[in-house]
Amino acid sequence: MLTLISSDFIGLAILAIGLLVAAYYAATAIAAIVYFAPAMRRSASTLVMAGVLPAIGALLMVVAFIASAVDMASPEYVGESILGVGTVFWIGVGALAVGVVITLVLRPVFPEFFGRKTIPVGTVRDHDFVVASTSDLDREER
Repeated sequence: MLTLISSDFIGLAILAIGLLVAAYYAATAIAAIVYFAPAMRRSASTLVMAGVLPAIGALLMVVAFIASAVDMASPEYVGESILGVGTVFWIGVGALAVGVVITLVLRPVFPEFFGRKTIPVGTVRDHDFVVASTSDLDREER
């Protein structure tokens, strides 16, 4: 069935992964900003580390996504197109669209997950977020 899109579907899907990576990194950076927003008011360093740097990362990933999507939409990108739009674009954007649809379908099925009830609550100073030292890791391996 996938060969109906292209005889080299796997190769095109690998090219389309760049769109997915850019979208997910941007979403993760935005989620970090939202999650740590209350802590950003406490100090300038927290604002920079939890707000400014993730915002710059999100912006860069959105720019990368748009630039890649424009390139991939061109039929000349890999020499194949559907309805005048490059197949790599269709695969990448199609995968994102399928993911959004699945998320919307599962949202009412798992309200605790989508209602932020399964996310640990805390700050970077809480014990849940302590970085293990190498000696702690050595003890766990024994």
